[in-house]
Amino acid sequence: MSAESNDAMKRDITNYFSRLADLQTVSSLVERLTHAVRLVEEIIHEHFPPEATDGEQRNFSLGDYLAHRSEFLGEEIGRMARKVTWIRNRESHYHRDGPPSDDERTEAIEFLDKIVRKHLSLLMEQNRLSPADLVEPQRSPVKPANRFSLQESSATDSTASRLANRIDRNVAAIPEAGTDDPTVSATTLAEYTFCPRAGILTHEKSYSDPEEEMPSLSLLPWYEKDAIEEAYGRSVYELFWLLVAFVVGLVVLSILPLPNLAYLLLMFVGATAWLHFTRNALVTWRELGKRRLSIRMAVQRDPNPNKLVPQPVDWFGLLLAGYEARRPEGVLRDEKRKLVGKPRRILQKGGMTIPVHRINKTDGKILPQHVVRVIAHCHLVEATEGTHCPFAIILFGNTYKGITVPNTVGNREHFYSMLERVRKMINDSKDGERQPPAPAVASMCQECPHGRPRPASEADKTIRYNEPLDPYLLVNGRRTIFHCDCGDRFRWKPEHRANQRLRRPS
Repeated sequence: MSAESNDAMKRDITNYFSRLADLQTVSSLVERLTHAVRLVEEIIHEHFPPEATDGEQRNFSLGDYLAHRSEFLGEEIGRMARKVTWIRNRESHYHRDGPPSDDERTEAIEFLDKIVRKHLSLLMEQNRLSPADLVEPQRSPVKPANRFSLQESSATDSTASRLANRIDRNVAAIPEAGTDDPTVSATTLAEYTFCPRAGILTHEKSYSDPEEEMPSLSLLPWYEKDAIEEAYGRSVYELFWLLVAFVVGLVVLSILPLPNLAYLLLMFVGATAWLHFTRNALVTWRELGKRRLSIRMAVQRDPNPNKLVPQPVDWFGLLLAGYEARRPEGVLRDEKRKLVGKPRRILQKGGMTIPVHRINKTDGKILPQHVVRVIAHCHLVEATEGTHCPFAIILFGNTYKGITVPNTVGNREHFYSMLERVRKMINDSKDGERQPPAPAVASMCQECPHGRPRPASEADKTIRYNEPLDPYLLVNGRRTIFHCDCGDRFRWKPEHRANQRLRRPS
């Protein structure tokens, strides 16, 4: 090895040791685990790269890298490597086992530290370097540091406030975005939290936050009490005149002479039209009646803004408690952080501003991607309006029931971490350096719209940054050709339920 190459290797190894020591200064275990994974992947990729068996360029995951080095790591460490990969996948993707605990994160970080040091020792041995040639930074023990303080509420607080802790919200501000950083939407953040590939697809196709309240009956008023009452009155008025039309039709039939064929045809067309309009009017009247009943049955419910746990809420109960609802005039933008998003509604009471989001789920369960989205909305509301946002609200399905998501330190830390990770992945993916790994479990793909197959055609191609992609073709038994967004972008067959009987053409 030349002197120049030897010096370059010294600099690389010293830099790796320095980054390893810097990990211990990261306060968030989630961020520390993310950086440790990146360090392991970088060292193996740069100095011990695996080769694709099929001859095609591949984007290797942490599991691929550790499996590639299993012989060097040994059987005992190899078993632990599989566990660390499982922990990392639970952190990066939605998993039915839930996110890892702090103990599991600490265990994974310490193990990845051992893997890094084992590979750095090998590099030093291969390049005949001694510890005297390097200055390894002093390590500090791994501790889940906390930069924020919690304080108990004082005895002079109200009864409701005494039931919960108050939090000092003077947290460190989220760093401003760089000039080359992409603008990220709250939708992209939520999709990335669920699946990194879904997040990249969402960003590259420029999806934004949806503005429609519901996919069905969306033209009917949903949130405003006065609008619901007015629409209900109109629906009753329409039903009345349809009933009048029915009575008039019967009277006309009774006084007309015996009908001929043309008369029967005209009567059939009129009856069909009357049934169609009556059915639609009844559906509208019934739906508005349900919403009107929700207004009548609502009980005032004012969530405690100081409480650090989710609280059940009712939309009209919030309005009875004095919250005023409004629809955002446009997309909320934080230009300094290059973050955009649009909640469905915004509630205002005193100095508080609360974003409201609705999800399709009706079972009352919120997932990590929902939390990240509404905390992003909280940040946007505070950044654009300068008001206090102690929590966000998620409404469930086609009901008025919902739950608060406290704007706690932990939730904000997770939001900041996901924003940093999605920006890094977008830049790496755009430059071709690294692509997001496939989902950890196949069940995540089964209902994902990005993996749903559709017939292939020249007019319907997957778009990436306004440019069409070549389709990744799949065929069924009748040789019908299909493709999907995720398959076209990442050149694979997603485990979507509808893809099970499709295969690559021979």
